[in-house]
Order: sequence, then C-alpha cells, then structure tokens
Amino acid sequence: MPRFATLLRRFFRLAPVRIVVGFAFLFLAVVLRDVLMGLFRTAVSIQEPPAVWLGPGGPAPATWAGALYSLLAAVLTVGLGYGAYRLFTRLLERRTPAELARARAVPELTAGAAIGLGLVSVLVLALWLAGAYRVTAVNGWFFLLAPAAGSATAAFMEELAFRGILFRIVEERWGTWLALGLTAALFGFAHGTNPGATVWSVTAIVLTAGVVLGAAYALTRRLWLPIGLHFAVNFAQEGLFGLPVSGKAGHGLVEGSLSGPELLTGGQFGIEASVLLIPLGVLLGGALLWQARKRDRIRPPFWARKLPESVPVQPPTAR
Repeated sequence: MPRFATLLRRFFRLAPVRIVVGFAFLFLAVVLRDVLMGLFRTAVSIQEPPAVWLGPGGPAPATWAGALYSLLAAVLTVGLGYGAYRLFTRLLERRTPAELARARAVPELTAGAAIGLGLVSVLVLALWLAGAYRVTAVNGWFFLLAPAAGSATAAFMEELAFRGILFRIVEERWGTWLALGLTAALFGFAHGTNPGATVWSVTAIVLTAGVVLGAAYALTRRLWLPIGLHFAVNFAQEGLFGLPVSGKAGHGLVEGSLSGPELLTGGQFGIEASVLLIPLGVLLGGALLWQARKRDRIRPPFWARKLPESVPVQPPTAR
C-alpha cells in the first residue's frame, strides 16, 4: 500500500497530468458558475437572461439589469477561478501559489492596464490618422459595464490557464523559451475558431499577445501584470473604442467603424490582426524579455542547468 501511494504521488507530479488536472479545476469552476447563475435566475424569475461567457464580444446588455447581471457573473467567475487555482496548487503541488501573491497585485495590475490601454490607444490613433477608424455613435456610459465584465473574466481565466498552468509547468523542465513559444502558439490557435479568424490573424495573436503576455509573466513571476495587460487590451477595444475583440463584435461607450485594407484594419477579426500591431507587440514583448533576462529570470532547460557545486572532499589528516 505505501508503494502504491508513492506511485500515485509520482503520477500526479508528472507535468502532463498536472496540466490536465489544472485545466479540469478551472473547467469545474466555470460549470459551478453556470449552476449558481442558473439558481440566481430562478430565484429572481429571469426568463431570458443576457448571454454570459468567458470573454467580451457577446450581446451587450442595453439595460441596467443586463449590465449588473454580467458583472455578477464576472465576480463569480473570477472568485471561483481563483479558488479553483489555489485548491489545485494546494492539493496537487502542495504549495501556496506565489504567482498569485497579493502583495504586488494592485501595482502590477495597474501597470499592466496602463500598458494595455496605451498600446490599443496608439494603434487606434494611427488608424484614425490613416482614415481607417471613425466613431459612428455614442452610447450611455453603462455600456462600459458589460465589456468590463467580459474582459475581466477572459483575462483572469485565460491567464490562469495559459500562463499560470501551462507556461509555468512547461518552463519547470523545458525552460522559458520553449514555454514561451508553446503557450504563444496555443494561445493563437485557441483564437483560430473565432469569427473572421484567418491564418494571418492567428499568426498575429501568436507574435503579439502570445509573446507579450508570456514575457510579462516571465518578468514578474506573477500573473497580475499579464492579467492587467490582457484585461486592458480587450476592454479598450470593445468598451472604449467600440471595436470587435478577436472577431467577436461588441458595443461599448462608442460605436466604432473600421474601413480600408484588411491588412491594415484586421478585417472582421479586428485590430488584433492589424499589421500595425506587429511592430508594437514585438517591441513591447522584446522589452519585457530584455528586462527578464537582465534580472536573471530566463530559465534554461533542464539539460543546460548548472549542477550545484559539490563541497570538495578534504584529504584525511595524517595521524
């Protein structure tokens, strides 16, 4: 029996097993969220509630009730996701997740949000100057609530999955560069089924968001900076500029319209597939990785790691 318990512990320490179990914990958090929201709908007699999912781009609730419903779902999703991740690391990895340490949460979330907002604003400004972006209507400010809710759930849950679980576990053995390349590629492919997705849009997501978010985690060794970045990029596109997010149309403070060559505007997929975003993303990702390397936070694969220096054996003293 002790031998079986030892084998079982070793099995659950395997990287692929931990990745699968970690994803399962997050999936169960979403299922529980849906169950609780269903109970809430029944309790308050909502017949046809607004659509709620893990990201922006769904039907924007045009009423206070719809916006508040979306916010409630977002708070529930983030809370359950946070709890599921901590439970996963506690039960399977027997540790407290330093990547969710609360001491640096506010400054790193704020920094990430500022960088993401600046990135999207510069891109939209360039498109406006080129005559490719214009505002067609202005909505009420409560139209900001649904994009904020969707962006928060997408940023938090996707960063837990891609950086907190996949990047971190792959990096433990195979190093930062392979973890960065793998998670960036999978992050891009995950957006390949979105409306308007093309080979180019997937490539753009890989080279920009995939690299930048992975680099943000590598630099800080915490999830708050990539979460803040992810949130602000999504929210700014939909909530502030009224543009689609990864092909999913939404409505924000204004209604935005894109026109011109698809390579410039990103077409139906949105500005995340704009050729103008590539140099901005490469520069930002490169800067974050340079800082990570400067601070000695790039981890080599297991075969390139230095073995700890052994204590020299002293020859026996003559008697």
